[in-house]
Amino acid sequence: MTVLDAAATVAVKPLFGLGEVGLTVTALLVAAPRLLLSALRDRGRIFGDFVALYAACRTQPLGRYVFRFFSLVSAPYSMSVGPSLDDLHQTPDGGVYCAASMVERPWHRNPFSCIHAAAVTNLGEYTGAVGMLAYMQRAKQRLRGIVGELRVVFKRKARGKIVAVCRVPPVKELKAGDKLSVEVPTELFDSKGELVAVVTAVWDLSLRESRKA
Repeated sequence: MTVLDAAATVAVKPLFGLGEVGLTVTALLVAAPRLLLSALRDRGRIFGDFVALYAACRTQPLGRYVFRFFSLVSAPYSMSVGPSLDDLHQTPDGGVYCAASMVERPWHRNPFSCIHAAAVTNLGEYTGAVGMLAYMQRAKQRLRGIVGELRVVFKRKARGKIVAVCRVPPVKELKAGDKLSVEVPTELFDSKGELVAVVTAVWDLSLRESRKA
C-alpha cells in the first residue's frame, strides 16, 4: 500500500461505504414487495434456499445489493472485500455452480501494489462457502457441515477485477454416524483470464440429527 493508497483509504473509503449503504437500502426498498410475495407463496422457504433467493434477487433492480445484504447478515466479515455474486445455480448432476467477483480498491492492496493475499483468500472462501451452503440446502439429505481445513495456492499477483469460480460436486449418500470430508476448490482469475490463486476448503459433512417430536 502506497501513501496514495493510504490517503484514499482514509478519505474515500468512508464515502464509498456510505454509497454502498445507500444503494443497498434503495435496492431493498425496491425488491421488498416482490421478495415478500415470493416468501408468502413458498412459506418463507426462499430465505433458506440461496439458489432460489439469488434467482429472485437477480431479476430486481440493483439485485446484487439485495443478495449482498443477506450475505452481510449471515457473514459480515466476508463483506470486507465487497464481493458481488455473479452466478449461482444448480447443475444437471445435482451439484452447484457459484461465481463471485471483487474489484480492486486502494484499501485492498498490500505493500507490493497488488491485492492483499488475505483479500484474495476471503473472496475464494466466500465463493466456495456460498456454493457449498447452497448445495446443502438443496441436497436430498439434511446435511450439516463446517470447514475443517483451508488451503491457498497463489499463482500470480492479483490486480484489477478478480473472478472466483467454484463447482460443488454432489456427494455420496451418508448414513447415520457417517462423516465425510469434501474438498471444494475455488479458482480465482484476473481480467485477462489468468489464474491468480486456488482456494480449497475441506468441508466436514455429516447428517443433521432428526428433530425430536
